[in-house]
Amino acid sequence: MSDVINDNDNDIEKGNYDYYLLEHEHTGCWSRFCHEFCQHPFTLLEVNGYVIDIQQTFAAKPSWFVVPLKLMITGVAMDVFVRDLINYTGVKSFWLAYYNNWTTVLTLIYLFLSLFNSLYCEGTKNQPTAYENRAPCLICVTWVFWVLSLSYQFINFFGYWSLVYYSWEEGSEIMAVSYFTVMKAFGIFVLLTVEGQVLNRIPMRWAHLTIAELGFLGYIFWSLIHHASGMGNPDTGDIGIYWFLNWSDETLNETSAAVAVTMLIVLPAIWFVFYVLSWPFRRYMPVDEGKAHDAADLEELPEIVICNLEAGSLMAIFDSDEFPPTVKELGEDSQLHAYGVVPGMVADTLELADGTIFYEMKVEDLVEHLRDSGEQEGRILTFINPSLRSLTPTPGIPDQSDIPVGEPIEVHLPAGKVGVVLTDQPPVVSRISDESPMIGTGVEVGMIVDTLTLLDEDVTHYELEASELTQLLKDNAESDGRVLRIIPAGMEVTKKPDEPMALEIVLPPGSIGLVFSKASPPQIKQIKETSPLLEMYPELQPEMIVDTLTLEDGTVHYESECDDPTQFIKLLKENKDSDGRVMRVIMPGMDLTTRSEEEEEEVEMPEEVEMPEEVFATVPPGSLGFLIDGEPPLVQAMADDSCLHQFGVVMGMVVDTLEIDGETHYEMTAEEVTELLRENTDSEERMLRFINPDVNELTPKPAEEEEEEEEEEEEEEEVVMPAELFCAVPAGPVGLKLEGKPPMVDKMADFSCLHDFGVVPGMVVDTLEVEDGTKHYEMSSEELTAILQENAESEGRVLCFINPDVQEITPKPPVEEEKVEEEKVEEEAEEEWTKDELECKENLTEMGFEEKAILASMKYFKDKGQAIDPDDVMAHIIESGE
Repeated sequence: MSDVINDNDNDIEKGNYDYYLLEHEHTGCWSRFCHEFCQHPFTLLEVNGYVIDIQQTFAAKPSWFVVPLKLMITGVAMDVFVRDLINYTGVKSFWLAYYNNWTTVLTLIYLFLSLFNSLYCEGTKNQPTAYENRAPCLICVTWVFWVLSLSYQFINFFGYWSLVYYSWEEGSEIMAVSYFTVMKAFGIFVLLTVEGQVLNRIPMRWAHLTIAELGFLGYIFWSLIHHASGMGNPDTGDIGIYWFLNWSDETLNETSAAVAVTMLIVLPAIWFVFYVLSWPFRRYMPVDEGKAHDAADLEELPEIVICNLEAGSLMAIFDSDEFPPTVKELGEDSQLHAYGVVPGMVADTLELADGTIFYEMKVEDLVEHLRDSGEQEGRILTFINPSLRSLTPTPGIPDQSDIPVGEPIEVHLPAGKVGVVLTDQPPVVSRISDESPMIGTGVEVGMIVDTLTLLDEDVTHYELEASELTQLLKDNAESDGRVLRIIPAGMEVTKKPDEPMALEIVLPPGSIGLVFSKASPPQIKQIKETSPLLEMYPELQPEMIVDTLTLEDGTVHYESECDDPTQFIKLLKENKDSDGRVMRVIMPGMDLTTRSEEEEEEVEMPEEVEMPEEVFATVPPGSLGFLIDGEPPLVQAMADDSCLHQFGVVMGMVVDTLEIDGETHYEMTAEEVTELLRENTDSEERMLRFINPDVNELTPKPAEEEEEEEEEEEEEEEVVMPAELFCAVPAGPVGLKLEGKPPMVDKMADFSCLHDFGVVPGMVVDTLEVEDGTKHYEMSSEELTAILQENAESEGRVLCFINPDVQEITPKPPVEEEKVEEEKVEEEAEEEWTKDELECKENLTEMGFEEKAILASMKYFKDKGQAIDPDDVMAHIIESGE
């Protein structure tokens, strides 16, 4: 095959109808089913090679006969709809909740669309061209509502007479039959079938079954929403819309089974029936069979026909099973008729407007070249009579042994066309146009293109094939930074150097199944078998290093700027449900990416910002979108959508006071401001005063408030801390905030029962005895909290508090039996872990985490009923400081 350098990029955003026709013969039942199910649902090309006539299919003639019948059918359906709505005795707002009323509405929409197509024929007048091969938008909408209304009508017919007309419940009676009962449950179904398959001849395809299934699933979703809302059926007083569509626990299995049978058996079965019935009645575009020629006629035709092509499609079909391209059929409007081209003739050569000539083409090559040059004038396509003339061979390449091995040539190409024909791999120059920029550079026919360097991208391409090189040159046709290295025949091409590999990985939401080292930058220690990245990125491998992480909002985390080894893990966890994360990983030894100068300039604070002396901002409920730090709180960053912009707040200003619901706070730290705003995020009465620290000073706290705080501090200092207290606490929370090891009481809730025992902040928990007699010593705050939570329902918990300035912590008694018992309990607990959980523990142990901390964190997630994920366990260990 011969490839050509052609920089004319004709962007045709239409289906290549000629190309699809090449593979239309699907004669077997299974082959036909697969092709129909996978093809575009609204293509006009059928699997038998015929083309749907959209005017005769959706707006049949004669209009004087078809339009009155459509008006009558639409009128009957409209009459039933209006009378049913008027005579409906239930709650009017609940009318549209019923399936049969959904059916009526969908049917009316289709009938009105079908009537409109017949009255306003502009949408069906112009048959789409071969390249378009798609029904117009209005026809597609009509087609969709035909599929939905037909499937809804059948299920309505089937369901009404089998489930509603006689409900099968004990004591049920057969309902009286009326005109409206028959019309809604059968009559309109018949009229719709007549309208769609007799007046219209709308094809039924297997691809449309998906639309029918989704339509039915839409009503099932509505019934689930109705059940979840708890509104019930105001007409009958039942929980569900219908007695047989009840999602309560008692009937959940029966209802689910009925829905599954309808979707998997009933709908496909009835679809097959309508599909078979619709085949004989389809209306196709006429096929001109008078232009076919048999082999004997070819001898009477010219030996060669030269066609000067106009821009546009040839409207020709070539046989895909033969080489060379043989004309199989010509469209009525094909420009080739004027030159005497007939089926059976062979496409010999194609010459483009720039002088490039293609020889010995396959069918797909010819179709691609014609499509790419579709807008060009001056193309010449030569046909031959295969019984009288042979194909023109590709111009020969000189004997390589006669060409002396010389020096490589570097050709700097200007923007525009290159004008050479390339073949094989590596690409061999087989023809050079007279207008090629390579003329005069020393490049000759028979030389080999070794490499292509794109200076704009600083990339060099090695070991190319002709088609790949052609495409690269076309894609960069506007660049004047293309450099070709051309070598004489016989010289060995340059091998592609082994470069370190870097991957840009788009992370899916959820766990990614990677285990990272506890280091900076993080290194991939293991790729789990369940990782979704294994199939997406087979080149991903352990030992690769995390370089950057781009979040969904565009924020880029650079490991080259990070000293905290846990920050990457935290970012992954905080953005776990995001589908816009991109992680770049590199091989060991490669340099980490640094922020570019442009990005640094964007990050830096503007040098000249006019800062007002003070700003009063009465902010609405919700997040304020700004970042503060330090004491006093300094504004360090503001989101683009922060409401503070409208008040004139700029970075560098300081939060002076915060008034919430009439109470003013002074001399705060950044943490205090953040906490107050978070606790009152729904308040509509929050006012912040920002000041310019270079101009104004902070507002001092009023003397009265300072005196009150001093009195409170004195009262706290006057509290006498007892030396030791034993507290038998009741079941439930104890209301303590503990810190450190040993656990020191930091704060006590107002409801805490320990106030009654005389416990005060500053005391230390010495021991804890639980209901079974087990006594715990030398605990950390986390361990004590976990034990209290495990025994929250116990009435027999005894806490011993001591004054750390008076007494020392009771050491754990060295009893060997207790150690043996503890080891036995730990072994039993370890036997309760699953294989994946034990694997998680081993991986984290290899990364350097303590086994005790790993088990505690894993138990934390397991007690909460959550799946144990290595990333979550790692993050929990880091956050808890273990």
